[in-house]
Amino acid sequence: MAQAVNGDLHLALPKLDEIDSPRLRQHVRLVLAIESYRRGSATVGSEMLSQLQSDGIDEYTAYHLAIGVTNRVPWLCYPFTDY
Repeated sequence: MAQAVNGDLHLALPKLDEIDSPRLRQHVRLVLAIESYRRGSATVGSEMLSQLQSDGIDEYTAYHLAIGVTNRVPWLCYPFTDY
């Protein structure tokens, strides 16, 4: 997640496959989607969004995504989990 926030999306993306926890994988996809869109990489952002939607995106995830892509801090300890 830190790599994504720092703009190293190409380093962060391969690590997504190494995550065993579905909840953590969803969180990382959300951060990757936000950072991809913020940095103008709509292709990666769209792919992450599609994966989030296939897992069943809830209103809170959609809210965080919308807040993040508008250059706001989506949650208090972004990009790290708050649970």
